This record gives sequence, structure tokens and C-alpha cells, in this order.
Amino acid sequence: MKSPVAYVVWYGNWTGNSGVVLIEKFLAGIGSTSWWGMATQYTNGSNITFGQSTYDNYSQGTNLNQSMVFAIVTKAISSQALPFNENGIYFVLTSFDVNETEFCTSACGWHSYDLATKLIYSCIGNSELQCPQSCSVQQTSPNGNFGADAMASVIAHEAMEATTDPFMNAWFDSNGEENADKCAWTFGKLMRSSNGAYYNMIVGGVQFLIQQNWNLFIQNCSLF
Repeated sequence: MKSPVAYVVWYGNWTGNSGVVLIEKFLAGIGSTSWWGMATQYTNGSNITFGQSTYDNYSQGTNLNQSMVFAIVTKAISSQALPFNENGIYFVLTSFDVNETEFCTSACGWHSYDLATKLIYSCIGNSELQCPQSCSVQQTSPNGNFGADAMASVIAHEAMEATTDPFMNAWFDSNGEENADKCAWTFGKLMRSSNGAYYNMIVGGVQFLIQQNWNLFIQNCSLF
């Protein structure tokens, strides 16, 4: 995908949650990091930017499936809360009280697309109360917001894959794994924050623990 733009629907209850600022800062800065620079090794890869966000107060309830996630995205676009952008990646980020069919069972997040509209969208769950040990490798977060810190790592993973394999027919290996899948839940060289949590990247002046990505040049997992 050329010049991808990240849009966010904050779904559920995010009132007063510092995760909104943390994740939007992360999305605004990740495209200028050496980690994201690996996207340019791929035919469809280029730098990502952050567009804008909106809120959705449980329009599809608290138990979602993929079609309902897509309905959340189309509602945001049809209401003009978010623009339609053929280069957009639309993230539905759910609050801790929202369930999604795959979340905590087979995935911590996923990306997909709609054939008719060519919309690319993703759903990332907040694992703070539902499955903290399944979707995070540490129980102390570098920024004091367990849910958002864990989500940032999954957002990066899905954003990278949605960029290099937007319609599930671009880059994947002989086993069907996309580039970020090949390095899922590996983190490379770690550092310690002042509260004892681990991190491996600084984005926008904020510490994050982000999964590695497959580096085509060295044929291995890497942070840069």
C-alpha cells in the first residue's frame, strides 16, 4: 500500500483513558522510525502517517464479530466522522469491556478488507481485564496503561501487515505467514523503564515494547 494513513475508531468507553493519547502519539510517530523503515523493503511498503480519530459509543453493542467491526468503520465514514481514503487503514480499538469473536481466543488483533469498497480495516482488543497474559508479555507496562501499551504492539504488527499485504495477495511466505507473523511475540534487545517494565522502542518520546518484523535484507527478525 502506498502512503498508508491510519484512522482510529475508539470503540466503547475511552473516557479519561490515557491510552488515547499514547496510541495516537504512537501512530503519529511510528512511520518515521527505523522499525517502520523495514516496510519499504517490500513492494507495497511505504511510510505510514496518522490521519484522525473518532469515537463510537457501542453502536454495535459489546459483543462483536467481523461484520460488525466493518459496520463500525462504514458508520464512521458515512457519517463523515472519518474520511474515505483508499490508502486508509481503519483501526477499531475496543475498550476493555468489549468482546470480539477472535479476541483472546485465536488472535489479539487482525486486519482484513472489503472486496466491494476496498476498505482495509483492523480490530484490536484491549486485553487489560479479559486476557492480560495472552496478549501481553509483561504485566507492568512502561507507560502505566497496561491495555494501551499491549495494544500498541499489536497495532504495529497489524499495520505493517496491512501495508505490505493489504488484500491478502501480496507478501507472505511459503507457509502463508505475513512479515510480522514471522516475528510475532519476539522483541529483540530490551531496555528497562524507570518502573521496571521492558521497552525496545521510543516513539514520539514515549517508550513502547513492540514486536519485531521480518527484515528482508538480513532474512531475520529485526527492530530496524
